[in-house]
Amino acid sequence: ELRRELAHLELFRIIKRMGLDGELETNPKNTPKTDAGVLEVEENPDFSVAKDEKIYAVFKCEGENVTAAAVKDKGKILLFTELEKIERLISLENPFVTYDLKTLYRTGKDIKNPEFDVLLCAYILNPSANNYDISRLSAEYSVVAPSVENSDEKYSELLRSTAVLPSLYETLLLRLGDGKPLELLKNIEIPLSKVLADMERDGFLVDAEGIKEFGNRLDMRIKELEA
Repeated sequence: ELRRELAHLELFRIIKRMGLDGELETNPKNTPKTDAGVLEVEENPDFSVAKDEKIYAVFKCEGENVTAAAVKDKGKILLFTELEKIERLISLENPFVTYDLKTLYRTGKDIKNPEFDVLLCAYILNPSANNYDISRLSAEYSVVAPSVENSDEKYSELLRSTAVLPSLYETLLLRLGDGKPLELLKNIEIPLSKVLADMERDGFLVDAEGIKEFGNRLDMRIKELEA
């Protein structure tokens, strides 16, 4: 109980110092029960999905290089390191639940049907938080990740993040509710993330002379107020 309250207050250094950074055995009110279990990993498999089947995916992007991991209906984790398989994954029209869409958008790649972004949802729920790492969110909302078998150390963080994504999604969706906050996420925050990523990647035009002139006017006004 103490660990849960400290996590809610984002006192994670104190949690670690007190030796309370192990996994929680119980869940707070309004948090779905999680069956942690163990997930196996299949690398670059041939895969198929049913129409409207939800896909839980996390993307690791280093420059233009993308690695992806996905869970279908809380089954096995599919690890994609081959570009052809990744392109096929993101071309699907199924609803995607993911984490930090903007990271993928910065590479110039796109998802056709982004339904939910855990990072953006966490921001809406707690805009004053100092970070939104999946591990921190899991601690704050008492979500226990399944273990991952046969995980290559190179991809361990990606796989762990993907493993916890379905349960974290259920928890945050419950906290968000089905009213205006959910509309904000789907109609404003998710579309805006692509716009911001495009601006970061491609840049945008500014009126340099106009900005300079505005700065001069501010300087004059400051001097008038100081006089």
